[in-house]
Amino acid sequence: MRKLKYIIGAAVGAVIGYITNWLAIKMLFKPYNEKRVMGMKIPFTPGLIPKEQRRIAKSVGDAVGEHLLTEETITNALSGDTMKQHIRIWVHEKIQLLSQDSEKIKDVLSKLLKDSYNELKTALIIHFKNYIISKLRSEKTVELAEEAIHRKLKGMLSKSSGELILYIEKTGALEKLENNIEDLKDGEGFQHFILNMIKEKGKDLSKSKKSLKDLIPKELWQGMNSYIYNSRYSIASEISIMLKQPDMQRQLSMFLEDSIESNFNPLIAKFISVDMILGKLTGFIEDYLHKEEGAENISSAIISFMDRAADKDIEDIFKEIPEDTMEDIYSLLYDTIRDKALSGEVIHQGLNRIKEDIKEKGSLGDLIKSFSESWIEDINAYIKSSIKELLYSEEIDKAAGYIVEETIKNLEMVEIKSLFQKEQEKIEAYSFDIICNGVNRFIEKEAPSIIKVIDIPAIVEDQINSFQVDYAEKIILDIAHKELNAITWLGALLGGILGILSPILANIY
Repeated sequence: MRKLKYIIGAAVGAVIGYITNWLAIKMLFKPYNEKRVMGMKIPFTPGLIPKEQRRIAKSVGDAVGEHLLTEETITNALSGDTMKQHIRIWVHEKIQLLSQDSEKIKDVLSKLLKDSYNELKTALIIHFKNYIISKLRSEKTVELAEEAIHRKLKGMLSKSSGELILYIEKTGALEKLENNIEDLKDGEGFQHFILNMIKEKGKDLSKSKKSLKDLIPKELWQGMNSYIYNSRYSIASEISIMLKQPDMQRQLSMFLEDSIESNFNPLIAKFISVDMILGKLTGFIEDYLHKEEGAENISSAIISFMDRAADKDIEDIFKEIPEDTMEDIYSLLYDTIRDKALSGEVIHQGLNRIKEDIKEKGSLGDLIKSFSESWIEDINAYIKSSIKELLYSEEIDKAAGYIVEETIKNLEMVEIKSLFQKEQEKIEAYSFDIICNGVNRFIEKEAPSIIKVIDIPAIVEDQINSFQVDYAEKIILDIAHKELNAITWLGALLGGILGILSPILANIY
């Protein structure tokens, strides 16, 4: 009987302990809502968790935000090796896909941007063109171009005369230059240039109030008179030859015939022979021209005529010359310049003279210096002005636009895989470093402020408050199922122990 007493006490205590703990656990969640009987609230309703859900949610949110998901914890996690490994795998997979992509850049961008692609392309062309032009026209570019040309020019001008002569002879530079000048003077462009220059000078002279003697140096004028006098026999001989020319004989014959008809009776005129008179006149003039007196008189007449003409204002002389005659004079001057001043012999002699001058000088620079002391300043000024003129020319605008357009067209036709197949490992490593550095910089600078904006405690609190009580119960039971069962059975164990201890203590006391 005494043993049975202990067994019953232990059993009753275990049942009471089990039921008590099981009921306490159930009362954490149930009932979900407040219960009333005859208008009076039943104690312990609703359960503890439904009743204190908001307080529990706030406590859990604060605990998570302040102790679990802190700024330091999150930034360390984002900067950790796991994140780096994830980025490495992601980069590798993307590079692998791109290295097998046969699409062209144009097709990819067209799919991404759709109708905006052409607008973006045009904007890029304009932007890069303007960028290139701005860089080309910067003072730095002008300075670099000047320095490069100066270095090249300095090296060329510092060559010794011996080197220059060897180079000229080896390349046949003088012969090529001579041929180029010959071709140039026979071209329409050269003819147009020289004729325009002559006409411009002629227009300026036609407005001058000066005489020929004012323009022509006194020594040259005296030299011309001396030349005419010294050439008196040649001039007389040329006049004699000219008189015998058929055209001149015909004109003289017509002149004599008109004179006879107008000065003599028609009957008498029929008996006068024009040919006879012409022959006698021609012979008389020839005899006169071959005499010293005749030659001197002819030269004196020419000199006297030239003196009278030279005393006239150039403006008056031009007014007396018909326009058609002026055109003939311009053409004659052009022919003289081309055939005399720029004859093959003159060009050849001039170029050979340059070659001889180079031999006499130490370098090409010394040769140029002999013509002008300020040649360096002149060349520098010319180089700078030429560079700026070129850089600000319309051709540079067109060239820059063409280069950009062609470059973008070529890029559009490039296949995606061709950009990644070569040096794939280097591209992966480079891409990984760029992304990691970017992520790390972002985490260091922006992550703390973003975490504050996110407000993790508030998110956790709101999320817990949004749970239905039965869903919260399920979560807790899923997490602590074994522990709650252990607590229930622990109550049974403790109840059984107390059930055994109660009779023992009762017998003692």
